[in-house]
Amino acid sequence: METKGFAGPSCKAASKPYEDALGAKAAERLTPEYHATQTVADEGRLRA
Repeated sequence: METKGFAGPSCKAASKPYEDALGAKAAERLTPEYHATQTVADEGRLRA
């Protein structure tokens, strides 16, 4: 699963319900947006 449009750890909060429903993670890779402090355009898109 990849989140789009989130900056910082807010992506984890947005994807948590989906992660909980899908079960254990096989891997996690944090994007540069995760380390950003500003929100980016198109805030809130989630792509599964």
